[in-house]
Amino acid sequence: MDRTRRRLLAALGITGGGALGGCLRLTDTGEGSSSTESTATRSPDRSTAGTAAATEPETGTESPNDGATISCTADAQPPTGAERFTHPFGDSRNSFAVPERKVPEEQPCLAWTQSLPGQANRVFTGPVVTGQHVVLYPTRRFRARRRTDGMVAWDGVETPAGAVRRPRPIGMSDGNLLVSGQNGRTEDLELVAVDDTGSAVRSEVVYEASGLNDAHVPTGRVVDDRVYLVISDSANDETRVLAYDWPEGTVVWEKPIGGVDLRLEDMGADTDSIVITSDETVEGNDNVWALASDDGSVRWSTRLPIGEAVPVLDDSHVYLPIDGYDSDSFTNQVRAMSKATGDVAWRFEVQNPPRTGVSVDDERVYLVADNELYAIDSDTGSPEWRFSPETDSRIRGDANGLPIVCLNTLLLGSAFSDEAPARVRALNKDTGELRWSFGVDGTSVQSPIPVDGALYTVVEDRSEEDTQAVLYSFYR
Repeated sequence: MDRTRRRLLAALGITGGGALGGCLRLTDTGEGSSSTESTATRSPDRSTAGTAAATEPETGTESPNDGATISCTADAQPPTGAERFTHPFGDSRNSFAVPERKVPEEQPCLAWTQSLPGQANRVFTGPVVTGQHVVLYPTRRFRARRRTDGMVAWDGVETPAGAVRRPRPIGMSDGNLLVSGQNGRTEDLELVAVDDTGSAVRSEVVYEASGLNDAHVPTGRVVDDRVYLVISDSANDETRVLAYDWPEGTVVWEKPIGGVDLRLEDMGADTDSIVITSDETVEGNDNVWALASDDGSVRWSTRLPIGEAVPVLDDSHVYLPIDGYDSDSFTNQVRAMSKATGDVAWRFEVQNPPRTGVSVDDERVYLVADNELYAIDSDTGSPEWRFSPETDSRIRGDANGLPIVCLNTLLLGSAFSDEAPARVRALNKDTGELRWSFGVDGTSVQSPIPVDGALYTVVEDRSEEDTQAVLYSFYR
């Protein structure tokens, strides 16, 4: 079966650079109606400090599918509106969740596609959706495309001090996208507020970084009026964390941690805690740090085999995938730890845990491992249900493919298999039941971003020669 993006677009009679007029429904041949997901009984008496996977929930499977056919020619187009997706990981906690947001309950229509030349996304570069645009960014630049048709609205950003190097969107404030990066002339760490026209409406130097580590972009999160940033300072051989009051334009606190250039690169933050991780820490030093948001005091730190783990927070816990030797024993698990103390609340043992992270809401933790999606009680670590497309396109568990948690639905990306194309899927988040799915022509689909009833997702088509990326918009 042909699965290249280019051949699909050719079959539709369009090129990758143009929008699809109208709305084309991708209709599966039986997958949605024949799948049989099931639920597992919760285990309320399970020890929260023990292994939570000893009781295996039943698993639902999908029927094999040979592809998708195109019907549906509605005229609806994705709207602009009040909803946003403010960070590539969903929010400042990296939860991949918009728990109050509704998504299409039935299979949506394909509204348009736009090719992304030179913009094949790497891990940690998912889209941010603002009032008017879908903003995507590879390593050294970023570009905004219109939500209504995918055409380029503006390209790059300039500040009064010069071009920002290695821009990284870190959140939104007052409707503007906040971007961190290095001033191209002075190399200071700079924050820039970009409005929906692409104009830099404000810029602030927050750290005079003559020794800013050039290989690691300073990472940060926006929480209410504060911006939290972690900085690798090679010249002074130290790592610094700072809180910046954006409305006031002042540093609230600034703290060195670790005593060396730890190159900490991933962060989760809320009004209570900041948790920072890295897989490139100096040998013998801790690589997980938890700080108090109000004053930057270190609550606890530890060293764990976490790989590229993105710390994910909820009200009580930080969740990390563990894969390697911990306390002289090899372990594969997802671990829930107290934000306040670092104490282990529970462990969920699983082969090949997700390398980058999990998704969370107020009730459950959702993790993908070995082509299986698990729903786990966030308080006890007990599994509730499991979904596995055993003979179909594989679900993804990296940072660009984790489930997006909505009001009553999980949205999943996938990678193609020999039996089926890559897919977008929607599951009932309480039961794991498949609600709908559609196949797309490509080798992988990133997490679909839901905004104002529309879905935006990047589809990649990898070959030995190159990687082509296409932005898809779906609408009900």
